[in-house]
Amino acid sequence: MSRIWLDGLRKPVLEGSVKQIGAPVAWERGYTGAGVKVAVPDTGVDATHPDLAGRVSAQADFTGSSDATDRNGHGTHIASTIAGSGAVSGGRYTGVAPAAGILAGKVCATSCEESAVLAGMEWAGEQGAKVVNLSLGGNDTPEIDPLESAVATLTRRYDMLFVVAAGNSGNERSVESPASADEALAVGAVTRSDELADFSSRGPRAADSAIQPEITAPGVGIVSARARDAPVEEGSHVAMSGTSMSTPHVAGAAAILAGQHPDWSAGTLKAALMGSASPNPAVGVFDQGAGRVDVGRATAQAVTAEPGGVGFGVQQWPHDDDKPLLRQITYRNRGAAPPHHPADPPPPRPRREPDPRPGRPPRQAHLGHRARPVGRADRRGGHLQRRDVLLPRRL
Repeated sequence: MSRIWLDGLRKPVLEGSVKQIGAPVAWERGYTGAGVKVAVPDTGVDATHPDLAGRVSAQADFTGSSDATDRNGHGTHIASTIAGSGAVSGGRYTGVAPAAGILAGKVCATSCEESAVLAGMEWAGEQGAKVVNLSLGGNDTPEIDPLESAVATLTRRYDMLFVVAAGNSGNERSVESPASADEALAVGAVTRSDELADFSSRGPRAADSAIQPEITAPGVGIVSARARDAPVEEGSHVAMSGTSMSTPHVAGAAAILAGQHPDWSAGTLKAALMGSASPNPAVGVFDQGAGRVDVGRATAQAVTAEPGGVGFGVQQWPHDDDKPLLRQITYRNRGAAPPHHPADPPPPRPRREPDPRPGRPPRQAHLGHRARPVGRADRRGGHLQRRDVLLPRRL
């Protein structure tokens, strides 16, 4: 015998993953997702599970099955990760947004037909969902496919945020559709130590090298509610892994923010979650996006930047014929004071530009207002192949 270890203890998560993303901090501030509807178009949801008692406000079947029963277990696991009460476990497996409501759409039986998924997405908007969790996907192509198009259309029509699993291939340029849609929030997976999960699909986006995934969340060994008719294991809870499991952590975080800020648009919710995320310095932007979601920080951060990330694509060298690219970024400070940490050095005084109108005072930004700086990339005469920016830094 060459080594001896003490008999350590390990514990399954949901309890660890919910704490990892800062949800208890948000609860202490009074933000639990109350009044927010989160749609789960998936394999259905077992509304009889004690952790979901009173949480499922509507159910519908789009697969042609005889009912909306979850006979797979995938959808129930996701719904409870979002809004489970933790009743069976004495609170141990409480979901991220335990006061949110669930809209359960059965769009997958043995597989997920696109027509059923599209119908479930439309139904979610009609039912008043503010957040839609899509833990499903397929290969992305350079063209805008029907699901990507629906994400864009329904986001505009109903102002609901689609939070979508990036995929589980673990390869570069493998983010799946519809996570690949511009309006979606594409979610990768990390471990309990915030290391990127080896199965988590990586970017950049296949079609145009855009930044994706855009955020990550815990997705390894997540314990949540087990559907009564699920064919896997026994008991009231079951462990699963995948970006399907990380996605509802972000959807729950979005529900908390939506409850805190009922007037925020889907785009603002996305930007706020990205802007408050915690990046792993050892992982590249095309693997993790802005980093691991931190809803505790998101509920306290006053400054947002929209969009949450901007990209300038790829142009191959030589760059003598390249044209400068411009991207507009809108910063908003909703707080009562400038964003400044006591440990930071005093911020430099803002540059005051003279107003072109004679006799007017110089222009300056005011708290509660917004500013629109423009990002610029100019490759002419240089060897820069790409430049991508995630905004804002953690203020």
